[in-house]
Amino acid sequence: SMLIELPLTKDGEMNKNYTFIIEEETTQVIETQKIQTAVALQGLYVRSYVLQPTPANLERIKQQEEITKSTINNIDKTLTLSKAQQELQFIKEQEALYSSYSNEIIQLTSNDQIEEALTILFNNAVPTNEAIQQSIQEIINIQTDNMNTSNANMTNAISLSQIILITISITGTLIAIGLALYITRNITLPLK
Repeated sequence: SMLIELPLTKDGEMNKNYTFIIEEETTQVIETQKIQTAVALQGLYVRSYVLQPTPANLERIKQQEEITKSTINNIDKTLTLSKAQQELQFIKEQEALYSSYSNEIIQLTSNDQIEEALTILFNNAVPTNEAIQQSIQEIINIQTDNMNTSNANMTNAISLSQIILITISITGTLIAIGLALYITRNITLPLK
């Protein structure tokens, strides 16, 4: 009984650990996608502001900027893979740069310097936004690969645990049969 409980307990612990790892990595991917969406929307709203400088567009730009910054801070606490951390650091640097371009575009547009705003938008802000998007996609790819590796490792560990359980069960059954034959022989020998 004790021999059978050990692999079952181990399977249960592995399932809990696996579930925790997958949930954490899934959350990181979702948060990273949230940054990706906010950065994309921020870029669209900056372009919209240049074409139509309304308070609503300005508010949307600031809103997406805040979502991006807060989500970056949240995910910064949970990313553990060094490559993903490097990408996130790059995103932070590019986001600060993008925010400065965005503020400059807003200022130029407010001063009715549309040509200068468009120049900064297309020569600086758009490439920076694209670099951010590329790094975000890289983090998503890293996390997805890590989830797939974790899944494969957990599947292998569970398979090994099942093989151990079957081996222990077969060994236990053979020992029980051997003991039964031994006891039966010791009982029937004196009776002959």
